[in-house]
Amino acid sequence: MKSDLSLGNLRLKRRWRKSDTEAAVAVSFVFRSDMVRLCFVVSGRERKKKVPLG
Repeated sequence: MKSDLSLGNLRLKRRWRKSDTEAAVAVSFVFRSDMVRLCFVVSGRERKKKVPLG
C-alpha cells in the first residue's frame, strides 16, 4: 500500500507543478499516527508545516 500511496502523491505533485506556473495554490496532506504534515505551495514557494495530533 505504501508504494501505491507514493505513486499517487507523485502524480498529484506533477499536476500541482503545472498549476503553480499559473500562480495556483497547491496543498497536500500526509496523515500519520502521531502527526499531520501539511505541504502547500503558494506562488512557486513551497512551505511545510507539521501539526502534532493529541
